[in-house]
Amino acid sequence: MKVLTVGMVKLGGQYIPPGSLIEIEDVEARRLLLLKAVRLEAAGSPSPVTPKAPEAPEAPEAPEAPEDEGMTEDERAEAVAELKQVKGINRPIAEALLEMGVAGVADLKALDKESLMALNVKGIGEAMAEKIIADASAFEIEE
Repeated sequence: MKVLTVGMVKLGGQYIPPGSLIEIEDVEARRLLLLKAVRLEAAGSPSPVTPKAPEAPEAPEAPEAPEDEGMTEDERAEAVAELKQVKGINRPIAEALLEMGVAGVADLKALDKESLMALNVKGIGEAMAEKIIADASAFEIEE
């Protein structure tokens, strides 16, 4: 997938400066879209380039997407149950969202329709993404 970096991104030990057009695996692109570190390439953009690591001192790393590998079965079940409270999210969609790093309603509230659709979760098209985002925005998150 071709994406344009919005901020400094670290891929494979290499820092990529903002404004770089890169081509990366779909899964990695979806993760970076979720973090809003990249945006989809606009139509008519130049061909992707292979960015070079900047020679500046170590730049700060982009935040990591939440991973569920460290979740216990109970935590995973709780996250799925929380996601299922949002209208339009069933168990398969909740589990797929969890796999993509969306671990709760707070994560959903941080997404816009395009970011949610960019995750390519089966069952989430444009209309469903609008419904999910609208319902998630009504939830109050306790910190």
